[in-house]
Amino acid sequence: MTSAYQFRYFTEQDLAPLLPLTLELTDTLGVWGTPDSNTDEEEDGLTAMDHLVFNAPCPFYRYYICTREDKLVGFVWFGQSDADRTEGFVDGLYVTPEHRRQGIALVLMKEALAWIKNANCHSVTLLVNPKNKSAIRLYEGLGFTKKEDSEDTYALVFPVMNAKVQ
Repeated sequence: MTSAYQFRYFTEQDLAPLLPLTLELTDTLGVWGTPDSNTDEEEDGLTAMDHLVFNAPCPFYRYYICTREDKLVGFVWFGQSDADRTEGFVDGLYVTPEHRRQGIALVLMKEALAWIKNANCHSVTLLVNPKNKSAIRLYEGLGFTKKEDSEDTYALVFPVMNAKVQ
């Protein structure tokens, strides 16, 4: 039930609350160290906060967030590819464990796809851990299909022109 939740685009006031959720996601994926690591530094020295500060105001990227009782409980990070602005991407979808299975991820993804479509992108690509069966079901339910050349993670491609985002 998403009625108790509020959805909106990121504002600067969301920077501090978004950082812990970003770290939860990236620790799960091993982006800023291993899942057991206490560090938030990438190999090139950028921290998760540097990443947020850089990406949050960029006109080609967006964070769409979900709150409940003024507490951030989920987000999706998406945008247009730097290499080709007609290609969209979803690069992070996270909902805190206690708020999962409430339809939050679906609402976040639908908004991301609508934004990408409105940006005149032709496709959307995302990666998903092949063990994350619930995420794969969500993405496939939205029309994504597995890219044939993917290996240990799934690359799902969505033709925006046939979007199921209404």
